[in-house]
Amino acid sequence: MVSFRHVLLFQLAVPSEIPGYVLGLAGCRLRTYAAAIALGELPFAIGAVYLGESFLQRNYLLLLAIGVASVALSWAMFRRASVL
Repeated sequence: MVSFRHVLLFQLAVPSEIPGYVLGLAGCRLRTYAAAIALGELPFAIGAVYLGESFLQRNYLLLLAIGVASVALSWAMFRRASVL
């Protein structure tokens, strides 16, 4: 059985189309996959919306802050997940 932690790491590591196919073949439970994809994709979706909005409004300070925060959050999540 595939653990939630492994599904989340895999979701974050590869493009979002690939885990659906691979985890379906691996026998991952739908509930585990749905939780991992929601947790893995939601921060990036929210960040993309704010990045696009700040770019269109020419708010470059917000654009830079969101970009730096996204990189820092991704790095922290990767470090935490690799320790577990």
